[in-house]
Amino acid sequence: MNNYEVLNSKIMRSSDLPLYWIDPLKVEADLNVLKIEGKKITVQDLLFYPEGGGQESDQGELLYNDQVIAEVLHVEKSSSEAILEVKWKDRKVIPEPPFPVKAKIQPDRRKALMRSHTSQHLVSAIFEKHGYETKRAEIHPDEFLVELDKDFPSEDLSSIIEEANLTVVNGKKVVSKFITKEEAMKFKARTPLKKAEERIFRVVEIEDTDVSFCGGTHTSSTSEIGTILLTNHGKRFFRFVVGHKASEMLNKLTHYLLLASKQVATSPNQALETLLRTYATLKDENRNMNQRIQSFIREVVAKSQESFIEIVNGKPVLVIMALPIAKKQMGKIMDELKKSETFIISTSDNILIIESKHYEFAESIFEKLKKALTAKGGGAKGRYTLKLEEQLDRSKIISILD
Repeated sequence: MNNYEVLNSKIMRSSDLPLYWIDPLKVEADLNVLKIEGKKITVQDLLFYPEGGGQESDQGELLYNDQVIAEVLHVEKSSSEAILEVKWKDRKVIPEPPFPVKAKIQPDRRKALMRSHTSQHLVSAIFEKHGYETKRAEIHPDEFLVELDKDFPSEDLSSIIEEANLTVVNGKKVVSKFITKEEAMKFKARTPLKKAEERIFRVVEIEDTDVSFCGGTHTSSTSEIGTILLTNHGKRFFRFVVGHKASEMLNKLTHYLLLASKQVATSPNQALETLLRTYATLKDENRNMNQRIQSFIREVVAKSQESFIEIVNGKPVLVIMALPIAKKQMGKIMDELKKSETFIISTSDNILIIESKHYEFAESIFEKLKKALTAKGGGAKGRYTLKLEEQLDRSKIISILD
């Protein structure tokens, strides 16, 4: 159960407050169905959290006479009632409104949203301490996004993440407090007072860290959050994952990187393949991790070039295929490759690059590959590119050159 305090006796009884404020771990309650319009059901509800404040709504199901009649897909607030968007399971068994139902929310989703929302408050408070205000936030299950009011230097991000995770480890209490409109107008909080027409206001405090007006669901301690992990960022937006999702990503990355580290000394080709699999696995989940993987790939290529060399017409040719890096992002790896006599490399945008200090040799390789692959391309003076229809493996290129 969440910690809470009713700070003024003028406020309604705590039993009349939304259940998701008083006890966010409560997952069942009896509700009254007031109206049905197609796939929308209006209920007198204190259980389901309605979408708002950047946080996604709860999901769950409704039961009548112990039979599931509908899945709840989305929730909106309407005055003191809630409108549930549902997928009907069996509408024939229910009477005309009003009638009672048993409502159940998805507990794992609720807990994931609680972890995300408390994490967002924590991270936003730390950003603000450095002089950066949160202009917008999105709260998803075990994932959240923060958008700041101005550009934040990426080199300072590690200290933000370290401080956030230290607060998680220290287990700071999270307390909800309820105050009147008059008290709210004078209350000092990180977030502005947005709904002045409300009769009651909720303040969420993270011990020694943050004080915010908030209607969302929260953990009772930062220790319930788990790891906070940065996955993607720009100059002003920052996306994080938390809890189980963060742990799964870190375990996956650690496994692959340890495996690749062991392979580098004995089989760089195998290490490179491992890293490519890691990149493919995480590419849609975590851009920040992918940047680290790409850096590791550059090191493997730079330090183990001999392992990628094939002899073509008596000359050494460096052949590296399917790197998860676009041509325009090659940067440092191109500098390393240019130290080789000749190299062939394919990139994530399906561009095959052929380059050599020996102009005639480079041209002969280019023409051979162009004809065999029926690919379009061009170039001159030892530098050529081909646009491939699809990614090729290394053995295919080597077989053409033999």
